Amino acid sequence: MVPAVVNIRNAVVARKNLEKRALSQRKKSRAHIYSVGDHVRISRLKGTFDKGYEKNYSEEIFKITRVSRRQNLFTYELTDLEGEIIDGFCYLEELARVGDDRLSQNKEFKVERVIKSRGRGVKKQVFVKWLGYPDK
Repeated sequence: MVPAVVNIRNAVVARKNLEKRALSQRKKSRAHIYSVGDHVRISRLKGTFDKGYEKNYSEEIFKITRVSRRQNLFTYELTDLEGEIIDGFCYLEELARVGDDRLSQNKEFKVERVIKSRGRGVKKQVFVKWLGYPDK
């Protein structure tokens, strides 16, 4: 219906025509990609002078504990590997899935720093902080 033809008598019909068009053009929401129990990493905000070739995601691995839908967007609640709940929610764009090979028990981990050491020679023991794990 042309806008010039609309008057008080046929305004209801014109309104219904607009609603039909708006419903047909509305974007369909995507199904959530991650599900409860998946392991993910969080995107890391880079500063002004950070190098572009460095990693964009955190080293720490998180587990999804709850998926909720807010205003047609999926949000994810996370916990770390020790079970501590992370404050707030993350959106789909902020997460990256971690492969199963990263979670296997036979994986070598990077050392962030040596905290202390004791002993000598063959019996030397080193207390370290692992890269990507909390300080606990």
